[in-house]
Amino acid sequence: MTNNYRHAMLYLQIQNKPKPALHLLNQAIANWENLSEQDQSRRHQEKKNYVKSLYRSASVLLANGEALKALERIHSLTAAAVDFCDIQPDHTGYIHPLIQVKAENG
Repeated sequence: MTNNYRHAMLYLQIQNKPKPALHLLNQAIANWENLSEQDQSRRHQEKKNYVKSLYRSASVLLANGEALKALERIHSLTAAAVDFCDIQPDHTGYIHPLIQVKAENG
């Protein structure tokens, strides 16, 4: 999980290659989501990279014009951030207005 995230960041920040980066970010997300609750608890230190992978993948999707997919990732990110950052439930419905508008207008 962490290796996929780090490798993706190399593609994004140094090589400027979003397509392979998105593939690695998706793999990092899937790796975390496929862990059992017990394994997630045991590997809790990696959850931050799951959250960052959700954020970065949403950014790449939005930059590629895939606003609806980006919005889905933002929803997943919001749910993960509530748990990870201990945000109060009344903040879970917030989506940045620019992302919302872009998604609604395609």
